[in-house]
Amino acid sequence: MQIQKATEDNFPVLLQIWEASVRATHDFFPHAMIDELRPLILNDYLPNLVVSDVDGQGNPFPLLHMKLI
Repeated sequence: MQIQKATEDNFPVLLQIWEASVRATHDFFPHAMIDELRPLILNDYLPNLVVSDVDGQGNPFPLLHMKLI
């Protein structure tokens, strides 16, 4: 398993994962809000995301980091 910062090659599939997750769990969000958030996710969030190649096939899986204060 390889852990690394997401690359632009990963962005399309990561954006699909984000959008599918939001649509499945946030049915109260209007579609316009998802459209408004998409560029922020793409330009601000994904470039800072750490991913793991858990299947060994180059398919990125987003990881969450939590810092304890």
